[in-house]
Amino acid sequence: MKAPKYISRTDAAWRLRIRHRKREEFNKHFNFDKYGGIKHALYAAIEMRDQLLKKYGMFEFVNRQKSPDLQTLRKSKPCIGIFRARNIQNGKTFYNWTVTIHKDGKQSKRHFSINMYGEELAFLLACEARFKHSGPLIIVNKKALPCKPSVPYIIKG
Repeated sequence: MKAPKYISRTDAAWRLRIRHRKREEFNKHFNFDKYGGIKHALYAAIEMRDQLLKKYGMFEFVNRQKSPDLQTLRKSKPCIGIFRARNIQNGKTFYNWTVTIHKDGKQSKRHFSINMYGEELAFLLACEARFKHSGPLIIVNKKALPCKPSVPYIIKG
């Protein structure tokens, strides 16, 4: 079970920790035994977290995503916002190039099937979709590129 933001798991409890203005800090542990199990303790921690974030005026930070770590991206993704995905359905494996787009505070994805378009054309279509939304591509791993992009790009690293 993945811990929600501001909440971490210890051996016997969920720990809620919120720093407000880098000086004030709120810590509370939600013991599994006291709350009747792991899930009940987690729900109590989430409820208290939401109340505190509303009180401090920080509730909009709950769903905020961190910017991508370039070291992590370099290993598996050729460009920021474009990655190769594998889906297994009914015992069959499907591959596609996926484009991540952020619009109006929401994340959406477009998939270009490698089985349908082929490796290079699917990647080029993904590059064009990303370019239309975000401008020039930022290439972080030249070795992972199946072909040279047909849109403007910048090489980082």
